[in-house]
Amino acid sequence: MKAKLVAAQPKGFTLIELLVVLVLLGLISSIAVVSVGVNNQSRELENEVRRMHALMRLAAEEAILQNQEYGFYIDNEGYDFLIYDDVDNSWTASQGESLRSRELPEWLTIELTRDNEAKSLAVKDDDKEKKPLLLFLSSGESTPHTLRFFIDNQESRAFYIESDGFSDIVLRTPKESSED
Repeated sequence: MKAKLVAAQPKGFTLIELLVVLVLLGLISSIAVVSVGVNNQSRELENEVRRMHALMRLAAEEAILQNQEYGFYIDNEGYDFLIYDDVDNSWTASQGESLRSRELPEWLTIELTRDNEAKSLAVKDDDKEKKPLLLFLSSGESTPHTLRFFIDNQESRAFYIESDGFSDIVLRTPKESSED
């Protein structure tokens, strides 16, 4: 019997095959990272607006319960809740943990309409005494307003916090706004 020589079959992958797989994995992961980044800002926008809405409603309720006037100040970097001091005839920052000063993300765009008139937000100035842009009165009334929030270049996905001054402070999401 003659022994038959069989050529050994190559085992494993070639270097080119490995490089092609790595390039494909890199492309897929970069697409995933980009899409997660956009959704992350959208989620952060929704969380921030929902938090502000809840805090504004809390301030309105506190004004009634404490029989004290509350104010809401917002600028391009953050917002504060203020309490009116009858003795000094001035506004001071709320000392409560829930109504403390908060910062806003840089990419967030906010437009304020008060009494059917567009207002520009102030540039932060620590030396200047803060005057509220919106009031929550002990009588249950508030300043009629619309706050519009959106990510730069995504105005169609805006959130709104609104009040007519007499009824509750309302939050409208992009989905609810598009149904109108």
